[in-house]
Amino acid sequence: MNVIIGSLKLHIINDFMDAFQDKDDKVFSVQNADMCFEILEREKIAICFLESLAGEKKLKDLLLPIYRTSPKTKVILLNQESKNICTEVVSNIKQSLTSRSENIMVGKSVEMFNTKKMIDAAASSVSRVLLLGENGTGKEMAAKRLHEKSSRAKKPFVCVNCAAVPESLMESEFFGHVKGAFTGASCDRIGKLEQADGGILFLDEVAEMPLSIQAKLLRALQEMKICRIGSNKERNIDVRIIAATNKDLKKEVLNGRFREDLYYRLNVISIRIPPLRERSDDIPFLIDYFTKKLSVENNLEVKKFDKDAIAYLKKYSWPGNVRQLKNFVERIMVLEDNLIIYEKDVRKYIDEENTFAKTEDFWKTIEQFSLKEARDLFEEIFIEKKLQENQYNLAKTASVLGVFPSNLKTKLLRLKK
Repeated sequence: MNVIIGSLKLHIINDFMDAFQDKDDKVFSVQNADMCFEILEREKIAICFLESLAGEKKLKDLLLPIYRTSPKTKVILLNQESKNICTEVVSNIKQSLTSRSENIMVGKSVEMFNTKKMIDAAASSVSRVLLLGENGTGKEMAAKRLHEKSSRAKKPFVCVNCAAVPESLMESEFFGHVKGAFTGASCDRIGKLEQADGGILFLDEVAEMPLSIQAKLLRALQEMKICRIGSNKERNIDVRIIAATNKDLKKEVLNGRFREDLYYRLNVISIRIPPLRERSDDIPFLIDYFTKKLSVENNLEVKKFDKDAIAYLKKYSWPGNVRQLKNFVERIMVLEDNLIIYEKDVRKYIDEENTFAKTEDFWKTIEQFSLKEARDLFEEIFIEKKLQENQYNLAKTASVLGVFPSNLKTKLLRLKK
């Protein structure tokens, strides 16, 4: 990110130099308006921080000339001199710009058009939304788009990954606690429901939430009130809930792993995010987006994929969806020296085992197999795919497959022999 800091005070300049320490950051220090305009004409400047300039009585009088010189540059007038304030301002701005670029839902396919249309329609309401889709399809990105297009866009967007929070800490995570509520509670802590007050709380992987917490969350959503652990004081909240899962919640309800009443509370509007294999026409656009974005982040030249490479990638099943495609493009960008990527290059990085059911080679391979050998091969490949989808989390994969973790471990050991 290129920025200008206009100040006559050395400590202000040093504060911003310290705050912008990333390898992609470039800070230009100016002391007068002429220097500022000279840099604006030759450099692409994202933000112009103005604290004081020689010979300028009113900084606001520079806003129109700066806009005419560089319409896309953001101008921030400063009146604080604290390093902490400078660092906080920089951090918030960089986070905002980064999240904005990360939240782009790339794609022009019919499937993506319909998905965006549903998200935008849901955004204009106050209803709860349940996002459904496989891992890596972009459910969190869809939730952020919904937030940005809603009337709560200027309010907090708070995310909780229900699979990542230990069950023993989950109640405190949602509801907060007061000092002394339990061993280790050395100070008051605001829970996610309070943090999201006025905005949106995104419950990612909601199917992983323990039943005990589901009951307490249901009550909070019914009454729109919460009580911190260790306190008797009820606090009113105004939170819109967006939940996401890669599981069939109806099946989870039937199996007793998810409360039916909470399911109906969350599933007011359901939106399915299509897997990448159902919108393969978007792959060229996604590759173009990722190559440009990653080239900036990694300070690399933009690489081009030729038409045969693109065609090959469109046929691949992408079990990890958009996340897998992004990782694949990044690997190519970093490891390949050629600026043109050909089909032979992408073949080196694609694990063709995941598309075994679509290749004639697979059927030729198993023609000589016994039923047991074919079944074992299928199990091995199928389990490996599920492990990949669940980031090799054994317990989570076992839950998806409907087996005990110990049984899954035993089966893996047997298949690897």
